[in-house]
Amino acid sequence: MSSSIEPSWEIRPFAGVGPVDLRATRSDVQRSLGSSTRQIKKGGSLVPTDVFGDSDIYVFYDDSGRVQFVEVFGGVDVRFKHVPLLGKNLASTVRNLRALGCEPSDLEGSMLCAEEGFVLSLDGDEISAVGVFVPGYYDQLLRKG
Repeated sequence: MSSSIEPSWEIRPFAGVGPVDLRATRSDVQRSLGSSTRQIKKGGSLVPTDVFGDSDIYVFYDDSGRVQFVEVFGGVDVRFKHVPLLGKNLASTVRNLRALGCEPSDLEGSMLCAEEGFVLSLDGDEISAVGVFVPGYYDQLLRKG
């Protein structure tokens, strides 16, 4: 990962996380984060996903080549309203988020903060990844549930 990447990234609901703006182009992201380590096809998408660092940051694009989802597994400290998320205990983090008015809901083993535009992936009781998404990203999935 580029040494110019800030060690702490704040979630900007439905706008981005750290230096990555949702709806930005691939070239905009690469200017912010440096060249991607590699590109992969993930989730059945025909549009390649950029992987940055040592597989710590995945940036997913829509069919028009704009960022629709950013998933961070490590390498940076991801926060929402200054509450640290990544690698933290789920129960205490949920308490802190609720104190801010966020009501995470269970979504197939993840915790979805739909009104704030992010999702927490879990490994047992620990938050293993944080995903930030554009408006409407989870709407179809929620209608099925």
